Amino acid sequence: MTTPPNLNDLVGILLRFRLHQFAVTTDIEKAFLNVGLETQDRDVTRFFWFDTPTDPSTPLSTYRFKSVLFGATSSPFILNSVLQKHLRENRCEYTDTLKNDLYVDNILSSFPTESALLKYFDTSRDLFTRAGFNLRSWASNSQLLRDRANSHSVLDKDELIKVLGLRWNTCNDTLTFAKPEYTDIEDTRMTKREILRQSSKVYDPLGLIGPVTVRSKMLMQTLWEKGLNWDEPLTSEITTEWKCVLQDINECSHLKINRPYFKEKSDNVELHVFTDASLKAYGACAYLVSGKETVLIMSKNRVTPLKQLTIPKLELSAALIGARLVKHLKSHLEDTSVTLWSDSQITLSWLTTEKQLPVFVSNRVKEINEITQEYTWKYCPTYSNPEDILSRGVTATKFLELDLWMKGPEWLTDKSNWPQWKNKESHILSTTIEQGQSTSEPQQKIRFYEGISKIMDIQRYSSYQKLLRITAYMYRFINNCRNNDKLTGNLSVNEIQTASTSWIRDSQLR
Repeated sequence: MTTPPNLNDLVGILLRFRLHQFAVTTDIEKAFLNVGLETQDRDVTRFFWFDTPTDPSTPLSTYRFKSVLFGATSSPFILNSVLQKHLRENRCEYTDTLKNDLYVDNILSSFPTESALLKYFDTSRDLFTRAGFNLRSWASNSQLLRDRANSHSVLDKDELIKVLGLRWNTCNDTLTFAKPEYTDIEDTRMTKREILRQSSKVYDPLGLIGPVTVRSKMLMQTLWEKGLNWDEPLTSEITTEWKCVLQDINECSHLKINRPYFKEKSDNVELHVFTDASLKAYGACAYLVSGKETVLIMSKNRVTPLKQLTIPKLELSAALIGARLVKHLKSHLEDTSVTLWSDSQITLSWLTTEKQLPVFVSNRVKEINEITQEYTWKYCPTYSNPEDILSRGVTATKFLELDLWMKGPEWLTDKSNWPQWKNKESHILSTTIEQGQSTSEPQQKIRFYEGISKIMDIQRYSSYQKLLRITAYMYRFINNCRNNDKLTGNLSVNEIQTASTSWIRDSQLR
């Protein structure tokens, strides 16, 4: 079956891999081939091969796999199920660590002390050997573990180690990005399909270079707005713009990032999430604070929808991304206090008001408050909001000079200098009117619409059509009381439609 494999969250594994001072990676040798198939299941793996492999003229014979074959749709699921069952039935001190840090046949872990690291090496190798698996290609920033792995002939001697798509230099303990391999743009016919293909090669699961890569998303959004077909040749202006974006991405792929979050981790670690939006993109970025050290750990961004929303609604959507990011991070990083920041006073007011809000706003406010009810939202000025960089996009030159993105605002480590803001609800909804909507309608009517169910009891009517007709006659009565031009005769289609719209709106507001 082609269902998604039941694997651990890759991003969560990378987050925990950076958590402690000492890190280690290993993989299972020939993992799939070490899982046997039941005899009655082997017929479905039959294939033809030459009687004499070196002589193509010999007759074909039928062979069967006796073990799980690499590349079959179900193979990752089978391997993961076997490994998880073995770990459940053979518990030890590091069983939970192995279960959480396993991704297909790769294991990435980190530990606060070298003694724990060495004990993990011995315990995990013994545990997997009992199931017929061999943990090989051990790599670590600890020289003691490298020496021990070398004595068992399972050391990965490469200086640059692949860790779930990233590159880890064990000598200086830094992470870099895999440099995408692009064809020469000058020899390539640039189309929307080609730009999507090339931009998809950028692998940044933690969003650490998001302010640069988001520009490729913005460009794709522009192509959609222009209504271009997938294989329609692009103009020279768009091609030139893509060349600049691609060059900036290549420059940032050389960026070196310290693998451990902190040199010395304190007991009091705080998680701070910043949210922001522009007319082109919106999202959130997260920082860990320990003592006087701050570090970017993850960011998420999205381009704005083609149907343009107002800035306050985009800011609220960014806050929703931030809340979901907190929920994800807290599932992997425990024992951290959480503070969320936004530079939108309207959004912060929406999150605390008890008054009726439009459906779009109220739905998102409800989800945000459900996720962040135990945490605090605070106001952050735009000039010190690092997410503002992500929502607008920057060039590689400017990105590499920005400490604000990698470390957050300077005042983050000093609570006495945190920005202060007092909530004032009186001004919060003046900018929620959509573009093109008349501003002559009183704001109170837009914001505090009570609903027709406050006037009419829907339980009194036996059918929907009867309800609509009585509602339409009620609106006609109100109109005739207010205006000199009286409506008479049979109800019109517009009157029935107005009544229907009133009840639909009432239902949505409840």
